[in-house]
Amino acid sequence: MDEIKRGYLEAAGLRDLPAPETLTVPIDNPGHPLHFSFASHDMLVVAQHIGELIERMSPGDVERIPVRVEGRNEPYEILNVLTRIACIDRDRTVGELWPDASERAGEYRMIVRLALDPDRVPESIRIFQVGGWKVSVVVTEDLKEALEDATGLTFKPTAPPR
Repeated sequence: MDEIKRGYLEAAGLRDLPAPETLTVPIDNPGHPLHFSFASHDMLVVAQHIGELIERMSPGDVERIPVRVEGRNEPYEILNVLTRIACIDRDRTVGELWPDASERAGEYRMIVRLALDPDRVPESIRIFQVGGWKVSVVVTEDLKEALEDATGLTFKPTAPPR
């Protein structure tokens, strides 16, 4: 297993990892299967066709790790978003930072309204995580439109540019 995959999976709390084909993701909330969901530790789990679509539209920005989802026969993948951009406009973002004593000091603990500085986001990037607030994944309008039929996604607009 290459170092990016191992590092990502270990950061998500998985240890003593077998070959990727044998990784199993448990279902924490039973119900209708979704194309896109979060597993433990904010790990993105997507139906294989969604991972393929995202990689095709944004090559090099994601890594796809095959997994088996408990109780499902369809192919799924962990979607590791590789591109992280520190682009939060702190003057216009409404949120709460972690306390200075925290190991996450300087990062956002909660964001009510996310504002990005578009000058810090290269035009070629279609999907990325926001540096300073790991739980968000930002996509461009064209990728959003391509994903609109996928289940499990919620799109929230960022604050408009100045």
